[in-house]
Amino acid sequence: MRRSGLVGACLVASLGACDGPAPGAGTQSATTTMPPTGAAPAESAPATTPSAKAAGVPPAVLATAMEPTGLVLDGPRLYWLEAAAGEIVAAPREGGAATRLAAGIGAPSGLAVDDAYVYVGESAGDARVLRLPKAGGSVEQVAKSPHGPVRAVAVDATHVYFCAEGAHALYLAPKAGGTPRRLAEGCGERTQLVLEGRDLYFTGSSPRGPGLFQVPTAGGPTRTVFESAEDAPDALALRGGDLYFTTRGSGRLLRVPKTGGAARVLFTGSPADGLGGLTVDASHAYLALGHGPVLRVAADGAGPALELGSEPGATATSVVLDATSVYWARRGAIVKVPRPR
Repeated sequence: MRRSGLVGACLVASLGACDGPAPGAGTQSATTTMPPTGAAPAESAPATTPSAKAAGVPPAVLATAMEPTGLVLDGPRLYWLEAAAGEIVAAPREGGAATRLAAGIGAPSGLAVDDAYVYVGESAGDARVLRLPKAGGSVEQVAKSPHGPVRAVAVDATHVYFCAEGAHALYLAPKAGGTPRRLAEGCGERTQLVLEGRDLYFTGSSPRGPGLFQVPTAGGPTRTVFESAEDAPDALALRGGDLYFTTRGSGRLLRVPKTGGAARVLFTGSPADGLGGLTVDASHAYLALGHGPVLRVAADGAGPALELGSEPGATATSVVLDATSVYWARRGAIVKVPRPR
């Protein structure tokens, strides 16, 4: 099973499997937040600004778009959301005409894929989790949110996971459809989800403040990985034993062990600009400045950030990659550049 991303799903950009045992039928999951385990403030690091530009051609436009968000790469296709239009759209990753797969979705928020289906949440209207075949077809309901808008969606082999914003709670439901069950507390409007095996990681908050948390997919206590009022986690990615996340307010990129511990600052930008989409590979993190280029930052924070395919005035909202290219969504288009060596 592929992990899907986006803006807030089991991230395709992480390029790995996210299958794991599903909760047993009728199991009631505990949601008591445990004391922080290794949650610690971020280690300080020198501010980093883009000081180098990747050589090569400008970004190639693969497909036209309106206001694309939640970009997901899966096999030969790219998928994204047009939230204002209520649409799911797909296009070949090598370029070509975009195809509208579904319309009439209530403010889509959260996109995920598995081998056969595209999953999406509604943050308006009926507030449902929906799915449709990846090749296009009829949209069907997987679950209805028990409490308000759906924010963020992730899938594994048997279940779909989502945040019900009205209850600030994570739920799961069978992918084939069924009644949602409560899994954990602490999610919200900007929550991001990442699945790895039997663990679900999410950004959210506890009574102590904003942070990064883990809960077993089979149910159990929620564990704090990181908490900081200064560095409220936003975009989220997982690679190996580390979680990477951007922050609201401070405009930083941090890395923290998924088991908890001190976080390392890898990049500090302008808080006014903010940071957008995020994905990682074995040696680098790729992130979008809120008002600027896509950057490549070393996973250990060493050296200058590398600016990729500068487009004056463009604002990237999502970043994904494969073995040869970096792709991002920005107003008006889906674009790509070669991965720098």
